[in-house]
Amino acid sequence: MIASIDDNLLVCHTIEKLITGAGYRFFSINDPLRAIAILLSRKPDLIFFDLVMPNANSYEICEQLRKISYFHRTPILILTGKDGHTDRLRAKFIGASCFSSKPINNDIILEVIHRHLEKKLIS
Repeated sequence: MIASIDDNLLVCHTIEKLITGAGYRFFSINDPLRAIAILLSRKPDLIFFDLVMPNANSYEICEQLRKISYFHRTPILILTGKDGHTDRLRAKFIGASCFSSKPINNDIILEVIHRHLEKKLIS
């Protein structure tokens, strides 16, 4: 199962179509303040995470997820329109598995999903 945390409903819908079309189960979270609780209850295999959302520091949420044993190795993929070198370094520092720019490139997203989920199945 794949989760997406993004306050933009259009982005969530786009990712949902792409992911379900590829045969994966999907759910989205639009309220970043409820993200950790929902993720704990649903336990996805991979998480897409928008970097810039209102009312939440996405870096802190990602960092908190990494401190929870279940999510220690869950792939967390940052999707953002904010694509600076500093953002990439900070995302890597807090434990993000991958960093990709918006607008979404379907081929890149599917390749990243396959790579990370295959790696998880092998481990």
